[in-house]
Amino acid sequence: WVNGDESGALDADCDGNGYMGDKYGYNFVHDTGKITWDNRFDSGHGTHVAGIAAASQKNGIGISGMADAKIMALKIAKDEQTTIAESASIAAFEYVYQAMECGVNVKAVNCSWGGDRDTNGILSKAIAAVGKKGALSVFAAGNDGKNWDNVSGVLSTPYDLDSDYVVIVGASNEQDEACF
Repeated sequence: WVNGDESGALDADCDGNGYMGDKYGYNFVHDTGKITWDNRFDSGHGTHVAGIAAASQKNGIGISGMADAKIMALKIAKDEQTTIAESASIAAFEYVYQAMECGVNVKAVNCSWGGDRDTNGILSKAIAAVGKKGALSVFAAGNDGKNWDNVSGVLSTPYDLDSDYVVIVGASNEQDEACF
């Protein structure tokens, strides 16, 4: 995905989102438009999952992805940390919403980071706003190795979301058994 026209020029009519240099997306961790794929200090998980989903189909190279999609890179995870600031995930959803307002055809948001508790409901509202515009938010269920069907009490987002705009996916092994 390129913000603006295919030459990489930013769309002056609609790019009033306040983010400087956001040609391919935005790095909310370092507050910069400079986007690089996960470096040697990152786990690489988000890039890995997005790459699988957006891989070209039927080209005889590597895997065949889910769709020939473009990736809007939005970094919200700090290097080598297991938690994500709720403010970063909300800012990323606001960025996606603004892009959709400007006519960007966003159909899915990769939330392979799973999530943490939505303490004030703002993340839920941001997910709903993007969902009402047509994008599904896909969250990971297996990152923490728990069977969430057997957990009681306060759960973690997205597990506590009652949303028509969220799909939760889990991992399976070679025998198609759930990985908890």
